[in-house]
Amino acid sequence: MSAVEITQMVADDDRSLGVTHPEVPGQSPAMTAPHPTTPFAPPAPAARAPASHAPVAPAPAPPAPSTSASADPAPSTSASSTPVPSTPAPSDPPAPATAALEALAASEERYRLALEANDDGAWDWDLAAGAVLVNDRAYTLLGYAPGEVQATYDLWRRCLHPEDAPRVERALSAYLAGESPDYRSEHRVVIKSGEIRWHRVTGKAVYRAVDGTPTRLIGVMQDITDQKEREMRLQETLDLLRLALEAADIGLWRWDLESDKLEWDERLCHWYGVPEETRATGLYYDFWQNRLHPADRERAEGCLLEALRNRRPYEDEFRIRLPDGQIRFIQTRAAYHRDSQTLHTRVVG
Repeated sequence: MSAVEITQMVADDDRSLGVTHPEVPGQSPAMTAPHPTTPFAPPAPAARAPASHAPVAPAPAPPAPSTSASADPAPSTSASSTPVPSTPAPSDPPAPATAALEALAASEERYRLALEANDDGAWDWDLAAGAVLVNDRAYTLLGYAPGEVQATYDLWRRCLHPEDAPRVERALSAYLAGESPDYRSEHRVVIKSGEIRWHRVTGKAVYRAVDGTPTRLIGVMQDITDQKEREMRLQETLDLLRLALEAADIGLWRWDLESDKLEWDERLCHWYGVPEETRATGLYYDFWQNRLHPADRERAEGCLLEALRNRRPYEDEFRIRLPDGQIRFIQTRAAYHRDSQTLHTRVVG
């Protein structure tokens, strides 16, 4: 489950419960969403008040029987047989309210489990009150022990890498101004130990003022350092390959046999004189075919098709003729390849 899906899940679950909460100054009651006092954990069930057992005064003793002979003796009545009114037990919460509390607890539990499964830090920022609540993982992502320091916006801002901080804050300001649908950022942070890490932060407004301005945001943060390091290593490899191709004056191409589409790098497009409008609409086999010198076309195509039929490497030399009559000599090598994911068959050279 992604960070955005987790954030959206808790927001959607809260809105579906219909639980009312105290208003925050500057917020419309109609826009107020549930705000549990203990974030990221299910709320404790409300304690039931103990039944009242006030002492009951003993019933008064019955009057003594008359000693007159003419009167019938009155039956004796025991004090313990006198009915005593009982104190009514407190009633249970109405069924709808109980169901809403249980649903809220279940929503918070799902949110907590999803965060733990993704190893995400969670944050809840009340802009109106200036309060920030985070879970333990959010502390450790910044290099602190849980509760070691007070979680504040300024603490997070101080951890931003100086070169990334302006960009990160611009993205946040753009979201708060309604210029983007949600808040997303990938940036470097300097954690407590001084180590530089990469974080991905996403957030979404769950409370808004009457004018639509966000007043409470919830979101998650993730450590993506390993991913970023892999991307940087890949980019370094691509840069080295590009320099090697430039030094050797080599162009790269790929031909998808299912779609008949050609993919050529910038150098090949220059050699073959590919017009800009053709680049925009796409290159296909017939473009290469038409650029072949008429005297070489049949042999060159036959060489390529034979290599495909026998599933062997393709190698050839031929001439191409450009629209202005210019002749170029091309040497090419390629291999047959079947993509394991798309199952498309390609020739790569």
